[in-house]
Amino acid sequence: MTRATSRLGRAAFGAGFCFLAASLPAVALAAEPQAAERAVPSDTATPSEAPEAARPSRWDFQGDVGVPRLESGETKLIGSGDVGYRGDDYRLSGHLGISNYAAATPGAYNATAKRSFGLGGTWSLVKPNATSSLELKGALDYTTYATVYIPTDVNSGELFSEFSGMTRGTLLLGGTKELTPSLLVALAGGAGLQSENYYASSDANVEASTSSTARYVAQADARWRMIAETLAVRAHSDVSYASVTRTQFAVDSLDANEPTTDSFALIESTNRLFAELEMFQFGGVVPSAFVGLDVFSLQGSAGSALAYIPSVGVGLSNAGFTP
Repeated sequence: MTRATSRLGRAAFGAGFCFLAASLPAVALAAEPQAAERAVPSDTATPSEAPEAARPSRWDFQGDVGVPRLESGETKLIGSGDVGYRGDDYRLSGHLGISNYAAATPGAYNATAKRSFGLGGTWSLVKPNATSSLELKGALDYTTYATVYIPTDVNSGELFSEFSGMTRGTLLLGGTKELTPSLLVALAGGAGLQSENYYASSDANVEASTSSTARYVAQADARWRMIAETLAVRAHSDVSYASVTRTQFAVDSLDANEPTTDSFALIESTNRLFAELEMFQFGGVVPSAFVGLDVFSLQGSAGSALAYIPSVGVGLSNAGFTP
């Protein structure tokens, strides 16, 4: 009896040990996923823990300075600047520009210094999609032209200077189209009014005039990212035409003259080709180099002037700047 009991106990103990040993792997496998979940952090953060996505700045800017090649041989500077704020469907900006022209004529040349500043705005007329938009642009500018007529021959007349201040308001309708993921183009055209205050003086005369005329403007812009994050090419071109009428009330030092009316066709064009060196950008600021060609034409009954002004220079803009 005792031996039988002892054998039965040993058999029961052995069976229990075998069952426990067989159960341990299953328990370990069941506990392993929970341990893995505790040990490995989740790649997906909860909404409260997700970091806020970085938004691109709504401010953009562009500035450049260069040296023109003038027929007079003088060394001058040219430059422009634009600072803008972009909303969801609009852009507001301020801009300024400095240009210098020189046109040679037989026995003399005209040297003109142009200065301008103003405010602008762009509004989307339709909800823009990923590749295109339709826009209305407006601008209010004040532009001055200070010109000196310098005779180089004793028979070419006397030293003569004039000043023209023009207040200009312009509306343009345009569109932007992404032709490819790396090529963006924009075209715009429109018209406006300009009001001119004109003043001229020489050794013998003082002349003054005020007039208002229409002005027509066309613009084109393009940006091509040639090599991603390395090099982009940006081009800008604009042309304007205005008929300027000046009724000159001249006061001669010896005799009073009757008022005379002169009409002029004023054509101006600014053209720039920028190479944006994205490989050297720092803090979102991209350096660039440009070549340019400005055209200034004033044709009228009292005389004419025509100048082509090539230029080179450097600039800075924030990444992806478009006007």
